[in-house]
Amino acid sequence: KIRNYNSTDGLLGDEMNDGALLVDSQNNVWMGHIAGVSKYEPSSSKKAKIASPSTQLTQVSPYLKTINGKDSLNWQYYDSLSQWNYLPQGLILPYDKNGLSFQFVSSSHTIPEKVRYQWKLEPLDKFWASVTDKTSADYANLSAGEYTFHVRSMNHLNTWGEPTQYSFTIKPPVWKTWWFLTLMLTAASSIIFLAV
Repeated sequence: KIRNYNSTDGLLGDEMNDGALLVDSQNNVWMGHIAGVSKYEPSSSKKAKIASPSTQLTQVSPYLKTINGKDSLNWQYYDSLSQWNYLPQGLILPYDKNGLSFQFVSSSHTIPEKVRYQWKLEPLDKFWASVTDKTSADYANLSAGEYTFHVRSMNHLNTWGEPTQYSFTIKPPVWKTWWFLTLMLTAASSIIFLAV
């Protein structure tokens, strides 16, 4: 496996001088930079055991508005707020409020600027989004249906953690529900029957 190192890993610089690379008798790698000399000890990097990162959702905002414990306007769309992070539980949105924003954070704090994320919204997204350092994802104009948002993070060692997920529902408009269509079909059949 190949790893890339730079100044965020502790090297004195990201640019090496030409010919300024030496492997000594203990297999240590010495690298000359404009700012000085860096030493890499391959044996010490094998000893470090860093856990896979976990990803937590910090906010789910229906139709791109913030939810908090005092938000009485939105209570009609969810059952409760989770005690830990105030995420809406049992979220069911009407067809005309069909946009969501997700915000998330990783538990990997070793080199936070190297943490990367991926997400997908099933069944809308077939594949994970491109790897990015962005900590939010927005979805607008979602069709009626049941969705599950998945997000995962990768630490500085390129190790992916298990995805976190959040499920919600977008209700169809009244005129697209099975009972409304059945009622219209029955009414149309009755009118045709009475006309004949």
